[in-house]
Amino acid sequence: MLRSEILNKILETGVVSIIRMQTPDHIMKVIDSLQAGGVCTWEITLNTPNALQFIAKIASENSSSLIGAGTVLDAVMAKDAINAGAKFLVTPVVKPEIVATAHQYQVPVFMGAFSPTEILMAHESGADMVKLFPADIHGLPYFRAIQGPLKGIKLIPTGGVTPDNAGDWFLAGAHAIGIGSSLIPPEAVQSENFSVITDLSKRLVENVMSARSALQ
Repeated sequence: MLRSEILNKILETGVVSIIRMQTPDHIMKVIDSLQAGGVCTWEITLNTPNALQFIAKIASENSSSLIGAGTVLDAVMAKDAINAGAKFLVTPVVKPEIVATAHQYQVPVFMGAFSPTEILMAHESGADMVKLFPADIHGLPYFRAIQGPLKGIKLIPTGGVTPDNAGDWFLAGAHAIGIGSSLIPPEAVQSENFSVITDLSKRLVENVMSARSALQ
C-alpha cells in the first residue's frame, strides 16, 4: 500500500493499540485477543524483546491488519522495522531523519511531541500525524487548548487514553488515539486472562464509534 492508503486505513479505525511487554511469550495471544475485540492496528514497541521477529511474523500472517513499530529512535531502527514488515512507525521524539527514511519506503510516521513548538516542528518535519505524548500530563483541557493555534495538524493523543475515555479524546478533536496498558493490562497478560483484553477492545471500539457518530 501507498503511505496515504496506510494512513487513511488507520484514520478510518482511529485506534492504535500499543504492545509493550517485558517478555514476548504472549504477544500472539494478545494480538488474537485484540483482533477478536475489533482492534486491528497494532504497534509493537522496539524495546519489547524480539520485537522485529514478531513484527515480521504478524506482517506475514495478518495481511488484512496493520502492524507497526513503536519507540523508533533513529533512522537505523526505522529501516530495520520497515524491513521486518512494519507498515507504520511511531516515535516518542521529534527526529526528522526517521521521517525521511520512512517516507522513502512509503511508510507513515507518527512523531512524538508535547509542547506547541515541538508539535509544529514535528508537523513541519513531515510527520503524518503528531503523537501528543504524554497526553495525560495536562489531559483534555491542554489537548483542546493547543488546537486553537495549531488547527489542521492531525493529533494522536497517547498516554492516559482508556477504553472508557477514548470517545472524549475524539470529541475534543483527536484524529486517532494510541492506547497501551489500559487496553492490555499487564495483570491480565500475566494471568493469561486474555478475554479481558477482548472485552476491553470491544468497549473501546464501541466508545470510539459512538463519539464519531456524535460528531457527524
